[in-house]
Amino acid sequence: MNTPNTLVSIIIPIYNVEKYLNECLESVCAQTYREIEIILVNDGSTDNSISICEKFQKIDNRITIINKKNAGLSAARNSGLEIAKGEYIYFLDSDDYISPDAIELLVKTAINQRLDIISFDGIAFFDEDNPWEADSRLLERYIRKHCYFGVMKGAELYYNQEKNGEFRSPVQTYFFRHDFIKENSLKFYDGILHEDILFMFFAMLYAQRTMHIQVALYYRRMRSDSIMGKVTTEKNLFGLYTVLKEIISFDKKTKNAAIVAAFKDKNEIYLAYTTGIISILNYYFTQYFTLNKKSFETKKQFNHIIKLLNEKEYFFNTEIKRCVDNRRKIQLKKIASKHKALKRLGKNIIKVKRKIKHKQNSLEEYQNIFDLLTNTYSEEKRIILLCVPHKHGNRGDQAIALAEVKLLKEKCADNTIIEIPAFICEFYAHVLKNYVKSTDIFFIHGGGNFGSLWRHNQLAALNVIQYVPDSCIIVFPQTIYYSDDALGNAQIDEDRKAFSKFTNLHIFVRDKSSYDLVKRSNLFFNAKSVDLIPDIVLSLDMQHLSIKTRKGALICLRPDMEAVLENREKNRIYKTLLERFSNVLFTATNDTFDPISMYERKEKVEKLLTQFSESEILITDRLHGMIFAAITGTPCVAMDNLSRKVSGVYSWIKDLDYIEFIENISDLDSAIKRVMSVSLPKYSSKIFDKYYQKIIDCIAK
Repeated sequence: MNTPNTLVSIIIPIYNVEKYLNECLESVCAQTYREIEIILVNDGSTDNSISICEKFQKIDNRITIINKKNAGLSAARNSGLEIAKGEYIYFLDSDDYISPDAIELLVKTAINQRLDIISFDGIAFFDEDNPWEADSRLLERYIRKHCYFGVMKGAELYYNQEKNGEFRSPVQTYFFRHDFIKENSLKFYDGILHEDILFMFFAMLYAQRTMHIQVALYYRRMRSDSIMGKVTTEKNLFGLYTVLKEIISFDKKTKNAAIVAAFKDKNEIYLAYTTGIISILNYYFTQYFTLNKKSFETKKQFNHIIKLLNEKEYFFNTEIKRCVDNRRKIQLKKIASKHKALKRLGKNIIKVKRKIKHKQNSLEEYQNIFDLLTNTYSEEKRIILLCVPHKHGNRGDQAIALAEVKLLKEKCADNTIIEIPAFICEFYAHVLKNYVKSTDIFFIHGGGNFGSLWRHNQLAALNVIQYVPDSCIIVFPQTIYYSDDALGNAQIDEDRKAFSKFTNLHIFVRDKSSYDLVKRSNLFFNAKSVDLIPDIVLSLDMQHLSIKTRKGALICLRPDMEAVLENREKNRIYKTLLERFSNVLFTATNDTFDPISMYERKEKVEKLLTQFSESEILITDRLHGMIFAAITGTPCVAMDNLSRKVSGVYSWIKDLDYIEFIENISDLDSAIKRVMSVSLPKYSSKIFDKYYQKIIDCIAK
């Protein structure tokens, strides 16, 4: 979409950052989107910062400089807002920087989707002399692992991100519609730290249209001498106290009818509100008990917060009450941490208690499976499907299980089919051995579960089949990957020995690299058969989900250890699609925050497949992203991941002209054109029937 007349205001507060300011301003002035005004608010700098600002102003007439006495970050941002003329607002800190196409991508997305706020990701990096060098978790702090699909109200996005521990308050990771800020009289609270928490809390509650995009456009410098890089002080506590005080009294101050109604009806805004209070309270309590010396004023503020909460009706929200009650536990935990022996003992006690509680709950939950095993024990024809996903968010794994059960029910109708979740195989194999017998036929759930990457699933299956070494054991199509190092070689040796014990073992792999590895390493030398067949999900026929009118593009990329795409490549994908489609959304085949039980598998998988079938095109580096596109007739450009299983499985569907695999991101544009040119793509699972029949034939061997 062309947006030549849409002005964006970039507001940058500046205070004594001469060391970093050049990099920040260079990134802003070099933006590919040119229609910007750059407002530099010099907040009383005493170093060379103002000279640097003036140097840039001479070469870029889009820069406006405001000089003022030092009054803090909030006052500086508010000063910038007062003169901003842009239709959209972006706040940037002067020691950070943004990617060259950040504003272009943000303004196009905001206009296309008519958004009040865009949430996006960032990349943290350490300053050269930083105090957090050992804590690599900080580097991933601004990358959300979860996918937040589509446009939603701000309260819903805030609630979902906060619930998943992924809400981030720094305004540098948000892009705002200017009129939205004006309409809701949003300003930064003067004179406090943690002002972003308060600003973003209210902004998200007011926003009607928000969206999170999974692209990292912001680069956050982690340095020890920044405002938030210092240890906890009473200023931190005062800031959090003020934030909580304002939020707790918010519902009585507001004149917004929708907000008032929300509190009365306790809808999504109320949920977001109370969830936010819990999060901020936990942060406040942690900071409070971290500070060793507390003044009378600090203690007074603490007691005032407790009093305000007790006066509120929503204090009786169970979670908030528990959070407040835990303040004493936090205090005791801090005291205990000073005594290493006591701390170690406490950790061990908690670990044992959790383990006992976990086992008690699990036994009750899975009792119906053990009942089914007991009631069918005398039957001669039983099929036991091991390691199926249960309470597991990976839709790809769930689709595999769906296809496996469908195949077995169609081809083995005379057999009783019993699904055993991976959890039981991993922790209760010693119990399960009393419910299975050698005449049972055992199938092991397929996927990418053999080798180095997701090894616990393979070991869970071995836990069970070790008790039935002479039974018929059939492994559904797998990708097998071992790391190319000493550990990987040791695991191959270990697995070769483990699988040599089985006398009636049949292995199916779904890609040639896995097949070659098995043959080269002689991994399953005692197996009766090792065969190469397609991923089992390709046996599913999803024509009933076909949508006549498709709209927009879908992006489905890995956020985990198998991802190989660099950030610049991900940004290029998004930019390329924005140039062609007005509606570009992100989705995921794996949602760890939304686990699926084995009983709702079909419903949840088909819901995701419907997303695919409603889209004009998919770009993905996920295997089942590509496969889902294939079975729904959705044009797709696929790229590889660490285990190279995407390229391996692509060989089975390379004749589908609406699916194309590329090795290099530079081929993306031409690949999109080719797959989009295919008229009415259709898929038929029948082309693979002969391969899946091989699985069933193993039963008779």
